Amino acid sequence: MWATVSLTAAQMMAPKEPTVTVSAQGEFKAAPDTAVVAMEIQGRNVELKAAYAAAQAQAEKLRTLLRQQGFSPEDAAWDSYRVQPNIDYKTDKVIDYTVAVNLELRFKDFHRLGPLLDAATGQGLNVVRGVSFSLSDTEAAKARAIADG
Repeated sequence: MWATVSLTAAQMMAPKEPTVTVSAQGEFKAAPDTAVVAMEIQGRNVELKAAYAAAQAQAEKLRTLLRQQGFSPEDAAWDSYRVQPNIDYKTDKVIDYTVAVNLELRFKDFHRLGPLLDAATGQGLNVVRGVSFSLSDTEAAKARAIADG
């Protein structure tokens, strides 16, 4: 199927409607006010039910640790749950299972970070995946950037 479009010379040469384009850039630097600690607990076993039980035991140990460190349940968000069969690719058979649960902990008092990490590793909880810092109110920072720009 073919389509034909015809334009007259006058249409092709007609001036475009005048336009004005405006752009701006603003920057405002702010120190972070929130620590974000990403954690993962795991249970691993040849039986899926036992791997789940091991993960649950680790989760309870972590909950106890967080309470001891003065964190409330609202500070922590359990955000994902994963069951993974671990396969021996030479035999193509499942050798065991890993059950993993991820948690994100947010808090504003940065002085609590060191004691939390020390306590977690001291109890054998190798759970910390990463620590980052953020702003709790990014909209206010954007507004300051616009105002200062």
